Amino acid sequence: MTPYTPYLVFGTVTDSLGYLESSALVEIIGKLGTMCFSTNDSGIYVADLADIGYVSGETITVNTQDKYNNESSEDTFVVADGSYNLDVSLSVRDTAQGVTGYTVRSMLHSVGNSPITKDNPLPIELIGQSDSIDLVNNPSTVWTITNADGQPDSETTTLANNDIYKRTYTYSTVSGMRILTARSKWEKQ
Repeated sequence: MTPYTPYLVFGTVTDSLGYLESSALVEIIGKLGTMCFSTNDSGIYVADLADIGYVSGETITVNTQDKYNNESSEDTFVVADGSYNLDVSLSVRDTAQGVTGYTVRSMLHSVGNSPITKDNPLPIELIGQSDSIDLVNNPSTVWTITNADGQPDSETTTLANNDIYKRTYTYSTVSGMRILTARSKWEKQ
């Protein structure tokens, strides 16, 4: 078998915001074979089609995706001359990749361009299911008033999960009038 003449395919990979994408996965598919590799730290790649074989005039497919599989691109070029410069611009993936016999579930891969891990958790809070008071949905509160001036001594609220929280008020007396001076944090009862 006669070796193939080198045919270089080279370029850069940028993400949807235009930043160079390091560690992007590049797959080159020709009639005679497939090769896979990653971009370097500067988002640059160089490949030689002679490693998989090629035919002059054939159409080569280049599939590229970022390291978290959130952005991708599919490009083609025709083998001609001695090399080809293909600068790849990734786009945000808007559909899941299908697998025969398997229903692909929607899933998040990253938050803030970092994979979701124990140290980078998904930032969610279920309203009424945590230690925060749901001010968005305006929960009802009950004031306890023991003084004739009508000022509350404490306030109690019940969350959707039936947890009860209470906070107290502190007053100072100035010229015979009670003036609110402090309000405590909400405390679970």
